[in-house]
Amino acid sequence: MSGKYGFERNPAVVSWRTLLQEQIEREGASRTYDYMDQPPAQDHVAAEMHRLRGLVMAQGTETESVLREIVKCLESNLNIEKSTARRLTKDIRRLLSGDDEAFWEYELCLIEEAIDRRNHAVHSEVVIGSSWEDYTTGGGEWVPVIGLLGKEQYDEVDLQKDFTLQWHATQAAVAILLT
Repeated sequence: MSGKYGFERNPAVVSWRTLLQEQIEREGASRTYDYMDQPPAQDHVAAEMHRLRGLVMAQGTETESVLREIVKCLESNLNIEKSTARRLTKDIRRLLSGDDEAFWEYELCLIEEAIDRRNHAVHSEVVIGSSWEDYTTGGGEWVPVIGLLGKEQYDEVDLQKDFTLQWHATQAAVAILLT
């Protein structure tokens, strides 16, 4: 399959808003979902945010894999195959001695923060807010003015920070594993 939304050499994320707009344009305004007064989806503007979200997710998965190994080392009989990263971190805290947990508190808090940011990147929608700019010669265009991830103002710099946090969380998990 190839074409506008098929498998391509350089695929891009297509928002549900874009697909909805295209469907309405094909079928006409007879649909009950009123979307015509909304600014157009800005998928091309959000592309870098989607790419960075993917990096956050992928690095978060690496951290989760290390957490699974830590739990296996601490208690090999636990069934953790389907455990989430949050559950694995709770298991690690429970299985560490009080002194060991205190020793690794900074790293465990870093990992927990990374899990929260990863979940935010995974489960929040990217929305690009636009403003209509009139041309002096008539007409105009929608100009992107703000990026949102969920309800937070977010941009590529924020996602780069989230990716860096994921990387540090993976390093922290490896440090715990090696002791």
